[in-house]
Amino acid sequence: MLQNKNEVLDVIIDNLEDYIGSDFETYEDETFNQASNIYTREAALDLDKFVKDDATDYEDTTLDSGAFAAIQLVQAYEQDNFGEINTDLTDPCKVADMIDYIRGTRVFEELLSEADFEFDDEITEENAKKVIKLAKEA
Repeated sequence: MLQNKNEVLDVIIDNLEDYIGSDFETYEDETFNQASNIYTREAALDLDKFVKDDATDYEDTTLDSGAFAAIQLVQAYEQDNFGEINTDLTDPCKVADMIDYIRGTRVFEELLSEADFEFDDEITEENAKKVIKLAKEA
């Protein structure tokens, strides 16, 4: 699913409380690894800006624009985080799904940082409410 930031925030708001008793890392893994291949026009228009914004994380990567930038971002992200590239870069749906994963995790990581939580912290009712409140204010 190619989402924009607001759609990611909506997902967090809608289902974080379902993970009370779990930890934030499990929530992130289960939430942002789901791929539904549904694309919204607004998200597609937002893709280029997102990719360019994230380019600052990869100083040695000069990103083009559009689809090539998305491919380059996926390559750089996977190499940095997994040590290898696992996404089939010839499949636009798989590239879009990975962009979603990257965007979702980035938005979620920002919220956790702002809430002063770590990934291994337990999701309590109080913690969930704090993150949801921050998501609504974002």
